[in-house]
Order: sequence, then C-alpha cells, then structure tokens
Amino acid sequence: MPRKQKTSSSSLDKSVKSLQQLSLDDKKKNEKKKIKEKKLHLVLDLDHTLIHSTLVSQLSKKEKYVLEQTDSRQDLWRFNKGHSNEYIIKLRPFVPEFLLEANKRFTMHVYTMGLSNYAQTVLNLIDPDKVYFGDRVITSKESPNTKTLDLVVADKRRVVIVDDTVDVWPNDKSSLLQITKYEYFRDGDDNAKLKSYAEKKIDESPENGSLASVLKFLQDIHRRFEEELDSEDLRLLIHDLWKLNIAQGGSPWLRTTNNHVERQFWEFDPKLGTPEDLSAVEKARKSFPDNRFLQKHSSDLLMRLQVLSLPSLSIR
Repeated sequence: MPRKQKTSSSSLDKSVKSLQQLSLDDKKKNEKKKIKEKKLHLVLDLDHTLIHSTLVSQLSKKEKYVLEQTDSRQDLWRFNKGHSNEYIIKLRPFVPEFLLEANKRFTMHVYTMGLSNYAQTVLNLIDPDKVYFGDRVITSKESPNTKTLDLVVADKRRVVIVDDTVDVWPNDKSSLLQITKYEYFRDGDDNAKLKSYAEKKIDESPENGSLASVLKFLQDIHRRFEEELDSEDLRLLIHDLWKLNIAQGGSPWLRTTNNHVERQFWEFDPKLGTPEDLSAVEKARKSFPDNRFLQKHSSDLLMRLQVLSLPSLSIR
C-alpha cells in the first residue's frame, strides 16, 4: 500500500492563502457586479429635446391648420385657448418608445430651464402617472441661468445627459450627448429659408431620427458598463465607445466638437492662452495628445483631468 506523502506546513499555508485570495477576488467581483446591476442615471431636457412648444400667435399661415388637429392627434396639445399666451405643444416622434426602453436601464430625471408650472404641464402629458420621472424634476426655479449635475441627486460618474444645448452645461460637458434640436414649428421666423416640418406636413423619422440614435447609444453605454467590471466613470466610457464606433466606421450620426475639448484646456491651464489665440490651440493639442492630459500626477487627479478634457458628443 503506497504511503501518503506528507504535506509541508508551508505549502499548506500557501494553499490556504491562495484560496483566501481567490475568495477575496470573487467577493470583489460580486460587489462590483452588484453595483453594475443598479440603474445608471439619465438627465433629459424637455424643450427641443422631447418636445417643441410655441405660441399660437407665432404660427405661420401654413402652420395654423394644426390648431384644428389637436383633438384628433395624440402628439399635439393646445393650452390657454383664447388667451394672448395660448400655446401649442408637439411631441417629438419616438418619445413614448424612448422613455419605455430607457426606463429599463436608467433612473430618469428632467432638467429644464422652463418654469415649474410649464414643466408640470409637459410631464402631465408624457408621464401622467410619474412612472418615468417621479418627482425628479429640476426647473428654472432651482437653476435659472445654467444647468449643473450638482443639483442632480446621483453620482456624477453614473450620469448621462441628453440635451440639445451644450452651453447651458458649462461644467458637465463630458457627460453630455447633444441631440439635434427638434423644431416642428417655424417659431415666428418668417425669414427662414427652409419650411418647417409643420408647413411641409411631415415629421422627423421615428425609427431613424435622433432620439432613436440616442437610445441605441445609451443601450450600448449601459451594456459596456455592465460588461466592464472595472469601469467606474461613464464619462470616460462614453468617449471610449464613441472612438470605437468611429474606428469601426460606424455611427455616422455621432461626432465630437473639438472646440469643446479646447475650451476645457484653457479653463484648466490659463498659461496656454485664450481660445482666440491660435498658437495656444497648437500648444494645447501638443500638450494633450489624444484629448488626454498626460502628466505625472496621482491617479485620482489624472482621472479628473481626463474627464475635464473630454468633449461633449453630438448625435444627429
């Protein structure tokens, strides 16, 4: 009968430590997975992002026919009828589908520069039962001049913004997906060369429009965030995904605006000059290769500077 080999105490200790380390690694992975399973946050603008509203007095002659359709259409509403401030709201195509799908992956917030009562009117139309937004609404009452994620109850690293206007987010551009401005009406601009959607009696494509493109990109962001357990900051992931799409020759509706990148450079290091100084632009590009600030700093500072140097993205 063969003799059992003796196991040394040192090798036994190593085995135990190895198992403990594996257990610790598994625990960390499970903790990260639990974090990933939580919903991310999506901040949505209202005007020109989900809807277009205009005063009835500003409708062109060729647009006034829509006033007779507000009772028969589910995407058109008329308010303050008979008053000087009478206005009409048009829902952007694909909004119901967008909200339904986005709600599966994101906790959604509304952030508008409009008045509180106006925002509530719109929300009563698109989310009457508070299924999507609850009471997560920020208006001009809380934020009259600019928008900031400081007012959103969420970790900035877990937030994506969808808005048609970049400049209202001076400090959070790296979290922003800029959507094409939705303009259904002429808005009183009788000198505009192009006819409005209403005048042409057409509308933005629901399946191939900007909102559908945004949803696809948001779904990709969420999927990548869940798959990459080590990714902690959506702002970096957004731009990594954008670069990957471009490298693969896809997403023609997605582009970056370089002046937003450069503006962040001057905010951080005024020694580079001003945005009007063309030589400073070249200095910035040479100092920050590949839109990343690469110097010997601590990892936390480096991460912050990477985020600062990221541009907003525009989706067409």
